[in-house]
Amino acid sequence: MLSSENFSTSESQNVQSNVNLEEVSVGRKVKHDKFGVGTIVSAVKNGDDMKVTIAFDNMGIKQLMFSMAPLKLI
Repeated sequence: MLSSENFSTSESQNVQSNVNLEEVSVGRKVKHDKFGVGTIVSAVKNGDDMKVTIAFDNMGIKQLMFSMAPLKLI
């Protein structure tokens, strides 16, 4: 379930619009501006977007829409 803590209005645009969603996969490391470094543990295609579940090193598990979150693939 997606919770309101996962989204904020300041996170409404992702700079990753040029990222090929084929690169978003389980096991891939990402960096989020607020939550830090994490590992994708689930990735489900949702239309032109991807719903990802990420286990962040210091912030626990979060579910985010890839296009809405400030994520960088690392």
